[in-house]
Amino acid sequence: MTDADARRAKLCIAALESQIRSLPGGRAGLATVLVGATPNRSGDRTIASSVSRERAARRAAFNSHCYLQGIWVEAAVHGWFLHPGTAPGRAHQAMMNATVGLRRLRTGPPITVGGVYGSPLNETAPTRICLDGRPIGDDPTSALLREFCDGPVDRLRAEKNDRAYILWMDSSDPPLDTPATIALGMKYLDFIETHKSDRFHFAATTYTIRRPTRLLVIEVLVHADLVGLGGPSLHITLLPQSLPDPIGGPPRNRREILDTNAAFVPMGRGFSRPGTPHSDTYLPMLQHAMRELGWDPRDFERHRLEIEYPLAFVGTQVWFELQESPPSAGGTTSRIS
Repeated sequence: MTDADARRAKLCIAALESQIRSLPGGRAGLATVLVGATPNRSGDRTIASSVSRERAARRAAFNSHCYLQGIWVEAAVHGWFLHPGTAPGRAHQAMMNATVGLRRLRTGPPITVGGVYGSPLNETAPTRICLDGRPIGDDPTSALLREFCDGPVDRLRAEKNDRAYILWMDSSDPPLDTPATIALGMKYLDFIETHKSDRFHFAATTYTIRRPTRLLVIEVLVHADLVGLGGPSLHITLLPQSLPDPIGGPPRNRREILDTNAAFVPMGRGFSRPGTPHSDTYLPMLQHAMRELGWDPRDFERHRLEIEYPLAFVGTQVWFELQESPPSAGGTTSRIS
């Protein structure tokens, strides 16, 4: 290449850089335009994000939050179990929530690591109990699944917030780059309605990731006697603090819904069908929860959601539309964050 060729090449590069900077978002904007831009049937150009590129974008967000927060989590594992209740037209709800491999990359402020939510009492008896039936009362650590906990669990602190308890670790816990795992399980008796009423047409729960997390696993298990509820529907919302609408359900106009390639996968009855090795690593937690509850997993239809590098501060909502049969009692919509 002659000197003249080199000068022309540098001028071309400078012109190209100038054009890139003029795009909204600069290089990031150019990357967005280039991701899967293909003509549709009408001849217009559309952006169709591929699974791999979406994962790469989420991983970039994960890396950014690791740097900003100085903390990261190997996996967030959640189980939502629905079982026929003792009252007609009601269902028991059980929850298993685990933060696996929580690591500090640098010293920082105290951090929330879980909580016990929902109403502890009704007029006659406890409605919020441990998976094995023990009362939780004013000791939220009784809901810990200690077989799966690791790290400074005995130094957990509890803070009461209305009817809920928040569990948190001090700024010295866990020690730097030493993983901690916190697993909780609780059962809510006759918690939701199974049929539509003048107050409820839907049941929903929301999971919000606040820490950079490598893997999100949500398992929903519905008893065969509740098959009228159908399978769970997934909506990922940019408004994680908004209460689910128990009458209208997920927003029909898809307002503030984030489109992703994530979806629930039917896994059949019980735990016999294998999934991906990453998610199957955490099956023992769900199996243990079932044993504590005294329920037979073969009576449950299982649905799994798996997201690598889930976005922080985005609400992952799981919805069920209630059956059309006339209701027999009132109920409530659960909200777990």
